[in-house]
Amino acid sequence: MKQSLVDSIEKIKCTGCKMCGDICPNQAISFETDKKGFWYPVIDQERCTRCALCVKKCPALNQDQIIHMQEPDVYAAWSNSKENRHNSTSGGIFFEVAQLYLKKGGVVAGARYSDDYKSANHYLARNISELKQLRGSKYFQSDTEGIYKEIEKELKSGKEVLFCGTPCQNAALSMFLGDKYKNIFYMDFICRNINSPLAFASYISELEEKYKSKVIKVQLKNKKTGWKSLASLVCFANGNQSHQDRDRDEWMRGFLVHNLYTRDCCYDCKYRTLPRKAADITVGDFWGIEESPYDMMEGISVVMLNSEKAKKIFEEVKPNLIYKEKTLEEVIKGNPAMLNNPPQGKRSDVFFALLEKYSFSEAVNKCCEIKTNSKPNTIFGMFKESCEVAKKYKETCDVSKKKYIFYNYFCKNIVRYGEAKLVPEKNVVIDLHPNAKIRMYGEKDFVVGVSKLRKSKAETYIRMGRDAVWFLRHGGHMSYEAVLEVHDNGVLDTGFFSMNVRGTMIVDKKITLGEDVMMARNVIVYDSDFHQLLNDDGEQTNAPREVIIGNHVWLGANSTVLKGVKIGNHSVVAANALVSKDVPERALVAGTNSGFVINNSVNWKRDRCLKHDDLFERTKIILYGYGQMGKEFEKKYQNQIGYILDNRSKEEGVFSFLDFYEMYKEDSLVDEYVWVIASANYFEELYRQVRSKYPNMIVVAANE
Repeated sequence: MKQSLVDSIEKIKCTGCKMCGDICPNQAISFETDKKGFWYPVIDQERCTRCALCVKKCPALNQDQIIHMQEPDVYAAWSNSKENRHNSTSGGIFFEVAQLYLKKGGVVAGARYSDDYKSANHYLARNISELKQLRGSKYFQSDTEGIYKEIEKELKSGKEVLFCGTPCQNAALSMFLGDKYKNIFYMDFICRNINSPLAFASYISELEEKYKSKVIKVQLKNKKTGWKSLASLVCFANGNQSHQDRDRDEWMRGFLVHNLYTRDCCYDCKYRTLPRKAADITVGDFWGIEESPYDMMEGISVVMLNSEKAKKIFEEVKPNLIYKEKTLEEVIKGNPAMLNNPPQGKRSDVFFALLEKYSFSEAVNKCCEIKTNSKPNTIFGMFKESCEVAKKYKETCDVSKKKYIFYNYFCKNIVRYGEAKLVPEKNVVIDLHPNAKIRMYGEKDFVVGVSKLRKSKAETYIRMGRDAVWFLRHGGHMSYEAVLEVHDNGVLDTGFFSMNVRGTMIVDKKITLGEDVMMARNVIVYDSDFHQLLNDDGEQTNAPREVIIGNHVWLGANSTVLKGVKIGNHSVVAANALVSKDVPERALVAGTNSGFVINNSVNWKRDRCLKHDDLFERTKIILYGYGQMGKEFEKKYQNQIGYILDNRSKEEGVFSFLDFYEMYKEDSLVDEYVWVIASANYFEELYRQVRSKYPNMIVVAANE
């Protein structure tokens, strides 16, 4: 008896192309989805006649039968249409070729989002409006069930058909059709891997819950902050938007950094070959291209012409393109996915187990909190590395080898998730509270103390207080005599940035810097006044407010950015300017404040600003300490206090710390509660006790 597909194929080899379902003459094949959201074939034994057609046509089982194309002609190219190029993933080549097919009366098959943007399916576009739905990468598996039969129907009617899909989907269509039709044109792309539809649906559902609205548009690799930012744009019916660059978007981090939702077959892909299999033309991002005349913001495409048919089509579409001939070596240099499989996702099973209990972002973040950096095996190896680093940066700073080894390999305050290093000059002073954290991501080093005059003793300062956190995402550099401080419980979140001589950035609550922020000499950035302004009732009126500085922002010499300011992308702040109001994108800001009166009823005192007033107003509180200070705090925030702890009190409803810990673990509290310690004399003792059992929760003093 002949075997069926399910008898023959291992699960790890199945690409989920669903071609077997279309080719079965008895409709005996359906598909079931596993725990990771990927579909696999299931045979109805009563309908199956064991014709073995599914086995004979399965591309995973018949690699030798898939057509191999010729050595390609290679181009860098992009569309002349600014609208098309901007709204496409790279240079807009797919859309230009697809328009050509529509003008000829043909149809175009490609992936489009479902109405709720939580899945994707392959669809036949017959006009420009439908074609626009196919534009742009989806980055998760598209459902192709039924598309093979629809395409064959169009081909039989004599229509020209363009099919665009992953290399394995192209191979599946090629096996389904055989060599019977001359009016089919195959297009694939440089594919890194296929991601789980279940994971993507969870990502969208969480965003809808966060923004309290349905999603009406998704554009992965949106170019608002440039082609290379790999940003994700999600728009909502209520007018809100989520726009996050690759390192701030959980979907892209889980996909590109940790391979959390990759289909198993992608780790042993059979289609990363040269020449290509099945596809007449291959497109993709031309990563690694270096010529400066190119507009890198809007994207550049790789175009590989793998057949004579492709060369003819390219000649027809050339009037709509800007193009330049390139080599395969240039493509491979910037596109390792052309020939190499992605690294095995070590936490994939853990991610999907977590997804059953936690939100998408929580599952990703719990999996991503893993150190991935390499480490020399011996002290000698570390010293050798420090010598190489010192040589690398010798033109800009005199690297301290001792400090380099300590901060990168022995300092518990610094956690590295990539290969980036903290590179300190000899006169750098770094003061980190035992509970402060610098979390370094990516591959770019952060160099501290650059451009110092030889033999000068000028110092550069980094200081971080209790529970301060710095998310250092893409490296950067600080010049000599610059100062960076993150106060207790403060958060600093930075892309690549540079801080010139005597620059000062002090974080009391939160400061966020985008990618490529340049601070000239003597720039000051504050998110707080640091001392209280009081109204006539003695209430503080000047709480700290977050500062957000966008991508590619230049802060000119002697400029000052004050609390609560948001500066838009690509803006320039002129020398000596004082920025106290929001700045739109691509603006040039100049001018100083002349000091006119803005408030006729103001007092001041040296006490620290109560930066956590707003936190107390919106957060549930665990009050630890029930003496006089604790009872006064309870009166003020009685509606927020969920639990009261005191190790000496015998009052009803007051727990000891150990009794409380036996009943309530961190997981049940971390998202809703903040600890407030109301004890001046025993603060450090109580603080250490809380930290020992609840390391991830916010802990503040009642009098902050």
